[in-house]
Amino acid sequence: MLRGTVLGAAIWDPRPQRRAVHLEDQFDAVLYLGPPSSMTASKLDPKLCSDRAYIEMRLQRLALIPPPPGVAVTPAEQLKEYCAHPEQ
Repeated sequence: MLRGTVLGAAIWDPRPQRRAVHLEDQFDAVLYLGPPSSMTASKLDPKLCSDRAYIEMRLQRLALIPPPPGVAVTPAEQLKEYCAHPEQ
């Protein structure tokens, strides 16, 4: 939680044309997952690929996420590729 913390009191200036605000006025909390070297990833259960409603929901949400810089494949395209060949 940010409210009332040193981090929450820090100034966040998103763009020169917008006024600066305290982080706690813009965000409720920060989720720290640890250093990148300690992070792991898990694969989607292949059974979920056959759940049409689930895949549509995930694709809609993933469409909101731009690919990381330098990566040409979007997260939605990655999901489609994985579900086309989940055994890999």
